[in-house]
Amino acid sequence: MCAVISTIFAGFLDPVADRARCRLPIQTRPPLPSGRLQAFVRVELKDEQERPFEIPVLAHVVGYLEVTPSELVILDNQNKRGGTRSIETAPGKVKNFKLLSVDVPSESIHYKVTRASDGRVMIRLDNLHACEEIDGTSVHIFTDVEKLEKIEVPIRIIATTKNIGELGADGYCPGI
Repeated sequence: MCAVISTIFAGFLDPVADRARCRLPIQTRPPLPSGRLQAFVRVELKDEQERPFEIPVLAHVVGYLEVTPSELVILDNQNKRGGTRSIETAPGKVKNFKLLSVDVPSESIHYKVTRASDGRVMIRLDNLHACEEIDGTSVHIFTDVEKLEKIEVPIRIIATTKNIGELGADGYCPGI
């Protein structure tokens, strides 16, 4: 016999017919956050001569919709003309959904929405600059999914060797 210790997983050892081996079925303990889930299950055997051990467990919890990436990261040494990033919104528990609109934090950012035959929606964002104007803002995605009417994807600028510029009148960051 054993005890399985974890805050998000539950399990028990199930001896196989020859009793030399065991199966360890693992179940989750709700509520769980959507997305990738990684944890360790600690197994403690009742035989005091056996040391406890940990088993890594990976899971993917499907939410109403799957949105990747969870944030847009832009390096401050990016090309002066601006970069391109994509956000994918895919069916999860909700198989059919409508993307109603997209709101970007700057008029200089252009976007294009494309729907794939499998229900995924790709939002391509062009002309993303490492400017203070968009650092800490978000792309807002509006859907018809209850509880996910508004999805926010944060934008984060990471400073490398240069300072973050300010958006110039020409729509570009002159200091980059």
